[in-house]
Amino acid sequence: MMKFQVLKWPMTLLLMILFLSGCSAQTSLLDAESTGDGEVAPAFSSSQEEQEEPVTDLEEIYRLYFHPLFLATITAESWDDPQQLSPDAFVHYYLARHYYDPVHPAERDLEREETVDQQVLEQEVMSHFDVSREFLRQSQEYDPNRGVYVMNYLGGAASSKVVGATWNGDRLSISFEYYSPADDTTVIRSGSLQMYISGEEYQYLSCTSVLVVELP
Repeated sequence: MMKFQVLKWPMTLLLMILFLSGCSAQTSLLDAESTGDGEVAPAFSSSQEEQEEPVTDLEEIYRLYFHPLFLATITAESWDDPQQLSPDAFVHYYLARHYYDPVHPAERDLEREETVDQQVLEQEVMSHFDVSREFLRQSQEYDPNRGVYVMNYLGGAASSKVVGATWNGDRLSISFEYYSPADDTTVIRSGSLQMYISGEEYQYLSCTSVLVVELP
């Protein structure tokens, strides 16, 4: 009996070694298959990344977000910091939003000077652009003695249109074109506007604007 026990232990050890080797090989194979090259897989896959979604109601995008910037000439040049622009442009932005709505333009008394309290205008503009009060008060439209901004008049011969827009998470990218006043069809400028939108809050982030045809 003793001789039999001596022979049994080597056989048991051999079986255990073979079993453990098989498990290790199977685990290595699964790891390699999970990534294709043996590397650790990332925490998320490309299917979980944000996907761009096209916007269909371009006229609404134009009226709400683009038209005031167009009238204020904010989209007439490229910028990634709004304080690269003239402070007058942001006074004109406020003016365009409140007096030049393309659907319901406001009636104005040409004989009377119209002003807006500095706090009112600055709060609205700063909620949509990353600019400071000190920057805005450098505008020629600002009257420091009265603490108001004077509302003048806007004009321009060219026309514009939003030709495309896409969502990517909370970012909206707007593609636009300017048209020649001679025929309203010849593209004279094109570009894209980048925005952040969350509910009713939004902010303009940057603009790329390229002159296509220079008017005589």
